[in-house]
Amino acid sequence: MSEYALSIAARNNQKKYGMSDAAYLIYADLRAAGWAQIDAWAVAFQGKGLSWPKAELLKEMGKLEALDSVQRRIAELQGKRDEANAKQAAAVNRLEE
Repeated sequence: MSEYALSIAARNNQKKYGMSDAAYLIYADLRAAGWAQIDAWAVAFQGKGLSWPKAELLKEMGKLEALDSVQRRIAELQGKRDEANAKQAAAVNRLEE
């Protein structure tokens, strides 16, 4: 279990997705922001596992990445980002007209 102190909103998101550890939410958010798996893992788990044998670390990262709760959070955040980008593009197009 991680030692993160999260805001109430972040804790509510953790509960919403059924994540047992705050590190899962942090990992999913970083992945949705475009971070590489290894970098998101290093931050979310505060370096834990980086000294493990490569095969073991890759296996654990794969298991985390495959969790339904992680995938749903990533998809939701990427959907919001895509929607915001579309709105911004539409606004730019209106200004150019």
